[in-house]
Amino acid sequence: MNERDAGTGSSPPKQTRRAQLSSRLRTFTDQQLSRLARSTGLRGEAGAAIIETMREFQRGLRLSWRLTDIRAQVSAAASRGLDRMSGIVARVPMSIPDVDTLDHEAGVVRHGVFLVLSSIQGLLAVTTASTEGAGGPPSIVIDAAVAQVASLITGLAEWYLVGSYAMKLLEDLGVKADPATLRLIVNATLLSRSEHSIDERFLGPGAERRLIVRWVGRGVVEALPVVSGFPSRRVRRAGTRLEQTDLRALIERLGKPVALV
Repeated sequence: MNERDAGTGSSPPKQTRRAQLSSRLRTFTDQQLSRLARSTGLRGEAGAAIIETMREFQRGLRLSWRLTDIRAQVSAAASRGLDRMSGIVARVPMSIPDVDTLDHEAGVVRHGVFLVLSSIQGLLAVTTASTEGAGGPPSIVIDAAVAQVASLITGLAEWYLVGSYAMKLLEDLGVKADPATLRLIVNATLLSRSEHSIDERFLGPGAERRLIVRWVGRGVVEALPVVSGFPSRRVRRAGTRLEQTDLRALIERLGKPVALV
């Protein structure tokens, strides 16, 4: 055996090294996405629902790292996540007595996600640079995936908070809404722009898709740490809309029975 053969025999083949690096990068990404899932601070069933939504997204991510596929996976995960959240809010809403509390809880969620997202983006800059060209997904794709997930879990957490406040207001009226009706109302509340009431144009069946598209778009913007850390009043405004809308009349117009609690 000549010296060249001896030298190459002592190190793993190039394909093996690439496979090892790619596997390490995917494991690293899974770990960071799991950190994001826990960053909202939500407990109980709501926190578990976000973690389960994340696991579904991770399973889909292993099949494809293309940006278009990532957006599709986020949309599908968001829809299934809302299936869970609407049922949880109807059964065990968070106790939110007023808009100030709602705004505070939303701030806790946003701050928690921002801190973890910023940490992950810093780690990604180092980790993906050392494995670029190793057969794994490029850094820009991983960064986009992480930002999309951050937007997804922020959206689901905010939906849970706004839904919980809607349940409180309905209970104050002596009204019990079923999960499907509550879902329509919360979607419309989050989509509306008016400071004073829910825009009834967003009560249709296509509204949820528009809400999820908004989350996907927000994920692109909030990949920038400066933007993601900027305070937002969107949840407070949503709570104000709920307060200033005649929810009993709204449910009646939806053709849903109004049940006294």
